[in-house]
Amino acid sequence: MATEPEHGDGEPVIGTPGELLQIAARHVNEGRFSAASTICEAVIANNPENATAFHLLGHIGSRTGKDATALGFFMRAVSLAPTNANFSRSFAESLERTGRYDQAIHAWGQYIILAPDDSEAISHLGVLQLRQDRLPEAVATHRQAVAQAPEDAMARYYLGIALYRTGQHE
Repeated sequence: MATEPEHGDGEPVIGTPGELLQIAARHVNEGRFSAASTICEAVIANNPENATAFHLLGHIGSRTGKDATALGFFMRAVSLAPTNANFSRSFAESLERTGRYDQAIHAWGQYIILAPDDSEAISHLGVLQLRQDRLPEAVATHRQAVAQAPEDAMARYYLGIALYRTGQHE
């Protein structure tokens, strides 16, 4: 028989899945990963399609140095809720942390479709493209970042690097 999830002090946690996941998120933020995992696993046992629970398990994996495990949880969260920008960003960051740069570039592009006003993410994508020698893409992405945030000195700096590396001197 399944046990009730606990607060971490032995007391059972009772509530809706949303309430339970809020408690789990607090546990994650406070570094109580075991208690958070127990709650997430109980939520998933009742609803194996709960993307938020998988997303929280991904954060637990990331925070405990289990990046490959985290990636699997983030991938599951995105597959269950493909239009959730937070899940998409976590997935892109996880791909990058695990060295899957081509997939990360694609995932960052998907995130930016969901969060087109995130100029920091656009610039980050351009830097990643630049690091992977995807120069035409890096130029286009950095142009987009500069157009969106002309005061961003770093976006302008990286645009200059991308242009220089492609032989374009504007």
